[in-house]
Amino acid sequence: MSNITYASIIPLIGGESIGIMNALNGKLPEYLVSYPAFKNNESHYIEYLKNKGWDTSKYIVLDNSEHGLTSPPPIGISYVDIVNAVPPCAGLSSLNRGAGHGCPANDWMYVATEFALKNIKPKIFFGENAPRLGSATGLEVRNKLRKIAKKYGYSFSIYKTAAYLHGVPQKRPRTFFFFWNTKHVPQMTWNLKPVTPFIKQLGNDIKKDPMNITPNPKIPSEDIYYHYL
Repeated sequence: MSNITYASIIPLIGGESIGIMNALNGKLPEYLVSYPAFKNNESHYIEYLKNKGWDTSKYIVLDNSEHGLTSPPPIGISYVDIVNAVPPCAGLSSLNRGAGHGCPANDWMYVATEFALKNIKPKIFFGENAPRLGSATGLEVRNKLRKIAKKYGYSFSIYKTAAYLHGVPQKRPRTFFFFWNTKHVPQMTWNLKPVTPFIKQLGNDIKKDPMNITPNPKIPSEDIYYHYL
């Protein structure tokens, strides 16, 4: 585990990237790649890394006009084992009336994928998007991602799931996409966990939440968010 390296493209608020960090026992990313459109979204994550001693010069913001496909790669880009991305999901979101395979927001998935597979060539490139990526609505998007995978010699798979299937008391359906630097995709295990009841989850986490304004942390039901829900 200590030898595994990773980087992120369009990390946004940073939750997925922090998940990798936690899985690798606190290891910080080698670098981050993003675009001007997302700098405000990512400022919190960059500040978080800075407080952990990370060198913020490793945050590489590409000009949008480069479309992420510069050759040779920008200075600071090198091989890592894992690359993850959180491209905007508006292109397939059920909340977007203009969603569908032709929505321009989907282009960020293609841009991030092309950049990673062409310039970094990791063992695994993965990311997450709206649940429709795993449905009939997302078929053309999946087909385009498969073509990119084939272009660079990668295999492609998706994993459609929801938070409540992994122990979190929230529906939150998502689809994860994976590009493997192998001829065939590996068989992924099904990671099913029993759901923690909401009030128990609130009780477990409430003391750790810096935004907690509960009058009495020992009585989770007094939390205003609990009353709202």
